Amino acid sequence: MYYIDWTGIQLVLVNPTNQLNYTVNGSPAKSEGVELSIEARPLAGLTIAAWGAYNDAALTRTPCG
Repeated sequence: MYYIDWTGIQLVLVNPTNQLNYTVNGSPAKSEGVELSIEARPLAGLTIAAWGAYNDAALTRTPCG
């Protein structure tokens, strides 16, 4: 499980007129989630594995204020 509280996160934006990318400092943001992995070896030469994740990331304030 994790929770990250970002300040001044950098965002890559695309100019819709000329399709050029540029980087800007964004507003505060948060990222939280959980990751889980499991592995079993029931027989010699057989491995069964699974991995899953849930992530929720969002800006916590609009870039203009």
